[in-house]
Amino acid sequence: MKLALFALALLMASQGAHPEDTPEKLRAQIATEHNLAQKAKLEIRLADLLLERSRKEYMEDEVDKGKASIEE
Repeated sequence: MKLALFALALLMASQGAHPEDTPEKLRAQIATEHNLAQKAKLEIRLADLLLERSRKEYMEDEVDKGKASIEE
C-alpha cells in the first residue's frame, strides 16, 4: 500500500499539496470520507505531503527525521 501511495504521489507531484494540509487533518478527513474517489485523492495528498516533508529533511541532512517521515 505504501508503495502504491508513493507511486501515486510521484505522478501527482505537479499538483502539489494544499497549503493548509497537515498529516493529522488529512488522516481525519480520510477516516470520515465515504466517497472512494475523494478518499483516494485525500490519500494522495497525504502521501505527497509526507514525501515532500521527507525530501526536505533529507536535503537538510536530517536523515533520521527523513526516514521517520517515510515510515509514517
